[in-house]
Amino acid sequence: MNIGKYLNKYMSSIALILLIIIFILLIILFNTIDAEPAQVELKDLYNILAPGKYKGTGTFSKTEDHPYGLSTELELYIEEHPHFNDALTFECKVLCTDKKTGELVYNANREGKFFYKPKHGNELFFIAKTTIDKHVVSSQYGHVIKATNDSLVLDINCAWHIHHKNFKNSRKIFTRNGDKLYHDIHHNNMFGISDLSINEEYTHE
Repeated sequence: MNIGKYLNKYMSSIALILLIIIFILLIILFNTIDAEPAQVELKDLYNILAPGKYKGTGTFSKTEDHPYGLSTELELYIEEHPHFNDALTFECKVLCTDKKTGELVYNANREGKFFYKPKHGNELFFIAKTTIDKHVVSSQYGHVIKATNDSLVLDINCAWHIHHKNFKNSRKIFTRNGDKLYHDIHHNNMFGISDLSINEEYTHE
């Protein structure tokens, strides 16, 4: 038996396993690092999330409790507060149905705000909660990590009552296109694979 050949093959296998482990650890690290806050001017915030009334629809991807996913009808109100740390507040009425059967799943109220903190310059923070029958069932908290003329990208931690997991470092994206406002949330697991996605489209009335 050629011991040297056997050892080379053995060492090659060990090296491959170590490379795979390192690759997995790097993916996990990348998906758990908190992104740095971006600087967002108030006028840019109002250009994207223009105050007013919006009507919209949305979808939730499938979950353990809702294997066909969910559909939503949305009524959103955005209000500006240019002279306060709470730069913008919003309230959204959510009617949610099963995507396959059309049966009512819940009526909810989502409310929250974008705000600035003292001594944090133009770093923009976000907090929101969803209530059903006045009971808090879901929550979100985070900060803007990227801003353009027509979009905001946030890094958020959140929990949803339709899912049995808490999510860290999810991506929440607002995009403005004319009178259309798009809102998307992507929740990936530690390996970067999508666990839950939320997609909403609004029209500014």
